[in-house]
Amino acid sequence: MDAKAHHGEAVSEVERPHQSAIDMYHLAALPTKGAVTPGLGDDDVRLAGATLFGKPQGKELSGFQEPSPYEAALIPLKQANLHPIRLLFHLGASSIKMVFQSVSFWGLIAAHLLLLVFYYKVSNQHSKVDTATADGYPWPFIRSSTYAGYLGSLVSFCLVFQTTQSYNRFFQQYTACCEILSSSSAFAMGIRTHFPDGAFPDAAAVRTRLQKYLMAQLYLGFTWLPHYKANNLHEWAFGHVSKMGLLLPEEEGKLLALPHSAVLYLEIELLIEDLLFREFARGHISERSHDYLAQFKGSMMNNFDLIYNLAAMPVPFAFYQLLNVMAIGYLALLCYTYISLSYFYSLVPFALTALVTLGLRELSNALADPFGADETDIPILDKVAAFHGFCERVVAAEPSSFEFKPAK
Repeated sequence: MDAKAHHGEAVSEVERPHQSAIDMYHLAALPTKGAVTPGLGDDDVRLAGATLFGKPQGKELSGFQEPSPYEAALIPLKQANLHPIRLLFHLGASSIKMVFQSVSFWGLIAAHLLLLVFYYKVSNQHSKVDTATADGYPWPFIRSSTYAGYLGSLVSFCLVFQTTQSYNRFFQQYTACCEILSSSSAFAMGIRTHFPDGAFPDAAAVRTRLQKYLMAQLYLGFTWLPHYKANNLHEWAFGHVSKMGLLLPEEEGKLLALPHSAVLYLEIELLIEDLLFREFARGHISERSHDYLAQFKGSMMNNFDLIYNLAAMPVPFAFYQLLNVMAIGYLALLCYTYISLSYFYSLVPFALTALVTLGLRELSNALADPFGADETDIPILDKVAAFHGFCERVVAAEPSSFEFKPAK
C-alpha cells in the first residue's frame, strides 16, 4: 500500500471520530452575520455577535484590528460548555459556582435539613443546647468544640497546604505556556530574517513550511495533553490542522500510523530540525543562523516537557483521598452537631462552613490541572489561535526598505 492510499484510509478514520467529537460537544455553526471563517468547511463559524470569555468579538480594544480568523474555530467548543445549569449559576470562574455544582455540598445540606426535621418535628426535641448532658436525651451527644474543632483545624491546614501547592503547579505551567509562545514568536521572526526572499531558490517556500510546522506543533502539542486527549479534543485539533494544510499528506499519514502513546510535538520537532539542518547542509543558512533558530526550539521543547511531566504526575491520590475523607467527615460532624444550636437557622452557618471548606477543595483541584474544562484553566487554544494570525503576518511581512547611508 502506497503512502497516499494509507493516508486516505487514515484521514477517513480521523474524520469520523472528528464528527463524533463534534456531536459529543454539540458543536454547531453560529447563525449570525459576519465573515465566514476560512478552512472550516461545513462547520462554518461566524464572528459577529459571538463572545469569547465575555469579550465581544468583532474588533480589538483599539478599535482598528479585526481578531484573527483562527480564533473563530474555537467558538463552538466554548458554546458547547454553556449548558443551562452552568448559565443558571453563572458566577464567572468562582469557587462558589464549583461548589454549587458539587454533589457533596447538596448532599450535606440535604442531610442537615433532614436531621433538623427529625429533631424538631418528629422527635419533639424543641430546645436542646450543645452543652446539655441531661439524662434521657434520646440523641447521641457530640460536643462540637471538642471533636469538630480539632478536626476542623487539621482540615483547614491540609486544605491551605493543598491550595498553595496547586497554585504553584498552576503558575509553573502558565509560565511554561508563556515561554513556549514567546519562543515561538522569536522563532517566527527568526525564520523571516534568516530566510529572506531571494536568498536562495524557494526561500519563501521553506520559510512558509517552517511556519506551518510550528503552528501544527503548537496545536497538536497542547491538545495531546491527557485531559484534552481523554475528551477527544486531540481529534478535533488533528482535523483542524489537516483542514488548514499545516502538514503534508504523507506527514499526516505517518503521524496517524504512530502508536496511541506517541507525543506528536516531538514528532513534528523532528520535521523542523530536519528541514533546518538540510538548509544548513546545502549552504542556504550559516551555522550561526542554524544555532540561533535552534535555541528557540530548544526552549520550546524544555517547556513542553515540563508541562507533560507535571500532567503525568498529578497530586498523589493518597493525599487527595485522605483530604476528602477529612473534609467530608468534618462537615458530617457539623451536620449533626449544628442541629441542636439554632433551630432551622443553623442551615445558614452550616451552609457557609460547607461552602468555604468545599470551595477551597474545588479551587485547589481546578488549579492543580490548568488544562481541562474548568473556567480557571489556561485558555491556551485562544492564545495559540491568536498567535497563528500573528505568525502568518510576520512570515509574510515585506522586509524593510530602509538602507543606512553613511555621511560622506
